Amino acid sequence: MSSVKVIVNGKTTRVEASGKSIEELAKQLKINHETVIIKKNGEIAHPDEKIEKGDEVEFVGIIYGG
Repeated sequence: MSSVKVIVNGKTTRVEASGKSIEELAKQLKINHETVIIKKNGEIAHPDEKIEKGDEVEFVGIIYGG
């Protein structure tokens, strides 16, 4: 497995995640993938997508209210 760049609400880290799905990574990071927007390499991504070496995965929390 190889590390990938992960951004969670603007904070960057590297995580061993190559070969996992984005959903598996979210579980590893204790993120509910249903409450965030997921981007992989700058594009909107589905939780089932696999992560490969060199990918960048970003989880952006959805903020709503009045």
